[in-house]
Amino acid sequence: MKKKRGEKFLESINIKASDKYVCLCIRDKAYLKEKFPNKDFSYHDYRDHKIENFYLMADTLVDLGYKVLRMGNMVEKPFNNGNKNIIDYASLKNRSDFNDIFLFSNCEFVISTSLGVDEFALMFRKPLVNCVVPIIGFKTYSHNIINFSKHHFSKKLNRNLKLSEMTSFYQNKSQNVHLAENFLQNEIIFKDNSPEEWKSVALEMIERINNIPIDNDDRIQKTFWNNFKEMHKKIDTTNLNQEASRDINEFIINKELVSKISVAFIEKNKEWMN
Repeated sequence: MKKKRGEKFLESINIKASDKYVCLCIRDKAYLKEKFPNKDFSYHDYRDHKIENFYLMADTLVDLGYKVLRMGNMVEKPFNNGNKNIIDYASLKNRSDFNDIFLFSNCEFVISTSLGVDEFALMFRKPLVNCVVPIIGFKTYSHNIINFSKHHFSKKLNRNLKLSEMTSFYQNKSQNVHLAENFLQNEIIFKDNSPEEWKSVALEMIERINNIPIDNDDRIQKTFWNNFKEMHKKIDTTNLNQEASRDINEFIINKELVSKISVAFIEKNKEWMN
């Protein structure tokens, strides 16, 4: 009964039961503004993404035979680039909790900017492209996840930070769990990923799903995750709040890191290997 209900909804938005589709989750300010109008959440702005940066990737997925559903509830801007196979589900009047769950449970994979709905991808064991900033939020515990991040640009150095240079910004007990304020207060700008980067990471996920070998994959995974763990070992966790200290110790230092770093991202941003 529930399956038929879900399939009927798919038909209503021009998706056949045999169609492949991808769930796309893009963070913006709308949800927090609507739910908590009297509270200032501007300190979360660094996590937002410009919707236009996803148009190229979505069009490319459509060209490959996928349909794309922009997920969410309250959103700032519609996803409207004129492609009829890209469905702005977040703006539909018949969006519902049931439809949310059905869509995530039956999609091919999920592309996300690190939102709460990512848990649906993990719950249903769907491959997940996960863009997180700062990198303490990388999901490290599933073979189904590809991680990457925004560019950490230093105004003082006039260049992107190397991975090893990020250690000094993990401090200050008063800051939130992901400690982004430490970066921002030191004139580090989290620059959005380009449309080409989003496209290349999505294509990498398709290659991984189809077990297509990726050049330099083993070397990059081994080097990056070793450096990632060693970097976090250098952090004095006594200077961190309880949640950040827990995340570093339980999910990074004392855990086998089995998720992937995006090879497509690393190949274009070598500073992440140093």
